[in-house]
Amino acid sequence: MSDRTVITEPVTHGGADPPTPVASAASEATVSSAAAVTPGAPATPEAPVTPEAPVTPEAPVTPEAPVTPEAPVTPEAVAAAPAPRANGQPGRSPGVHAALSVMELVVTQGRLGLGDLARELQLPKSTLHRICAILVDRGWALRDEQGRYEPGVRAIGLGSRAANLPIVTGFRHAVADLMTHHDETVCLAVIDGDESVFIAIEETTQPVRLQTWVGRRAPAFASASGRVILAGRAPAAVAAEYGGRALVTPTGRRLQTIGELEAILARVRADGFAENHEETAAGLYTASVPIVNETGTVLAAMTMCVPTSRMYPGRRDGLLADLAAAGEALSRDVAWLPAFNAKRV
Repeated sequence: MSDRTVITEPVTHGGADPPTPVASAASEATVSSAAAVTPGAPATPEAPVTPEAPVTPEAPVTPEAPVTPEAPVTPEAVAAAPAPRANGQPGRSPGVHAALSVMELVVTQGRLGLGDLARELQLPKSTLHRICAILVDRGWALRDEQGRYEPGVRAIGLGSRAANLPIVTGFRHAVADLMTHHDETVCLAVIDGDESVFIAIEETTQPVRLQTWVGRRAPAFASASGRVILAGRAPAAVAAEYGGRALVTPTGRRLQTIGELEAILARVRADGFAENHEETAAGLYTASVPIVNETGTVLAAMTMCVPTSRMYPGRRDGLLADLAAAGEALSRDVAWLPAFNAKRV
């Protein structure tokens, strides 16, 4: 990216010593005088000449193998080559991951500036500035007067297609009778990272209700919908995700250890449903059942949200039975779907 500076140096001649200076005239005279022959002195015989060693013929020169030219680098070859991972394994593209991480934060946390993004993602502001400029140019993000970013029209348009997902259309059909019999808000939730998020809602007509919306999030370990999905995972995977973390619900209840969470999930597996009493919102009771595909993988959770003031004695059993029946109906409709819960990197 930066310009290369070419440094030139004086050229030496093979490391040879500098030339010896020419002797002065006085020196030459001294040498000539010393070399003169004194008259009358006997001549010193010259040393016999030693014959030179015979010259060994050089080995014949083997011609070098022809150099095969490298294949030209084309855009198609670059695109097809897997991007290197940090650990040397193929399959990752840092630029793509960074752009997706920016979009995830903007969607889940609202308007964010470059400083907020740099702090959350641990990336240089210069890198984030280039990514955000491209997202704005392509319509995936908007930049307000304060320099904060929010989802653009293309991101909003993509979200509007969620209503046409097979699991969402199936959900609306499956809960029709449930709404008629109980008239309570019913939500469809999935796991995104370590949070449960509502992707579809059928609202009650009653004036006292949970104020919620599509895209609302809650810690998966604390919500009934999240616990139903986590219960479908191996205990070792849950322990790896939550071990050593502070597990405090939105209403302030603290789970003492990972062992308490594991005990909650074990009960969910045994019962086939999860219940939550005011752990995500004061005055709210929630019950949730899993939506599974034909392989038994938990795809989502169907959750009913009821104000505690309407949970009178005797209502719980009927509500749970009808919720379970609606969940089984939706599971049959989407049995062909693969799992789509997301993990963040």
